[in-house]
Amino acid sequence: MNVSTGTPTLGSFDRRPGAYVGQMLRLIPTSGVVEERLIDSWTYTGSNVWTATVRKAFVNATGAAQLPA
Repeated sequence: MNVSTGTPTLGSFDRRPGAYVGQMLRLIPTSGVVEERLIDSWTYTGSNVWTATVRKAFVNATGAAQLPA
């Protein structure tokens, strides 16, 4: 899953490698199932894009959420 690090609304992103490992990533859609996953790795892939690898794949994510189903 790629995370764009554009200008945050509040605060900033931690840019250290592995900064979010072990943290919970929660997807809250406008309708449907809320999913939570633990972040296994957090790496910089260039051009202000970071890649979060989660321990278990998301099940209910859709194309509208721009995540792999």
